[in-house]
Amino acid sequence: MAKCDEDLPGSRQQRPTLAVLGDKFKRQASSFLHQVRCKWAVAVLGLVVGIIILASTVPIFPLGSLRWSSNEGPIGPQLDPKMRPCRSTLSFASTPMPRIALASFAGSGNTFLRGALEQITGIWTGSSVPDYQLYHGGFYGEVTNDEKVILIKTHSFGKKAVKANYKKAILLIRKPEDAILAKWNQYKTRTHTGIAKADTYDSRDWEYFAPRAITEWKELNEYWLSQNPATLHVVQFDELLKDKRGEIKKILDFLEYKDTDEDILNCVVQKYQGLFKRRKYKLDFEPFNTELKEQMENARDLIQQAVEEWKFSKFDTVELEE
Repeated sequence: MAKCDEDLPGSRQQRPTLAVLGDKFKRQASSFLHQVRCKWAVAVLGLVVGIIILASTVPIFPLGSLRWSSNEGPIGPQLDPKMRPCRSTLSFASTPMPRIALASFAGSGNTFLRGALEQITGIWTGSSVPDYQLYHGGFYGEVTNDEKVILIKTHSFGKKAVKANYKKAILLIRKPEDAILAKWNQYKTRTHTGIAKADTYDSRDWEYFAPRAITEWKELNEYWLSQNPATLHVVQFDELLKDKRGEIKKILDFLEYKDTDEDILNCVVQKYQGLFKRRKYKLDFEPFNTELKEQMENARDLIQQAVEEWKFSKFDTVELEE
């Protein structure tokens, strides 16, 4: 008579022992736990990244450095006196202000001008697109673009500017070579005061950046100079540095600001050096090749002609109003 296990070949494989079942269960359990740990790790990593992004974009007032004014605007009593030598406290406007743009190509000195006007008026300036480096550095109006601020910084033109519905505009123009290098420094260092390394100019990145920056400089200034002369005031950065008092007084007249404190104005003219000021430096090579220089020269001539036309149009407008 044949044995049972001989009658049923493979019967031992079909009836695994408890040890085999235990090993299989352990493997499945280990695989399951590994998957759970991976999912938790991904979830935790996502949470950490989210917190970092949120922290870098949401404004956080430095604890202990701010108090609140009666109109719920932040006042910074501990602002660095070297950076703000003439007025230690600022606030939002107590009455609604018209929406006035401070338009410029990035790198044209708008941060310098904003700081000076904030010192003179005591009112924060705002921004169409917040820059949280500036915010955390003391420009507490940076996250505001409504009637609480005296000016609204913008680097926009065309449809975006039309959509913003500004009532008036100040256009700040800087020489294209200086403005473009300032923007390049900010782009490469991700700061307002850093200086790009020399080898960054010998790159495809610079070859792509420079001609497009020249075009943007031209188109932005061209757009704003095409606006109604009666609602536009043009400031050339070099002239502002040469004659702070004269240029600032023209701006205050354009803003129809009547409460100028002459002592503070004198202080700003004599002592104000600007916030987020990049140290002076000189490249020991020419970053703009012949083609870029020609493109830049054409753009500069076009804009300078438009500025002269604006001056004549402004004069004619004043004559008609009188």
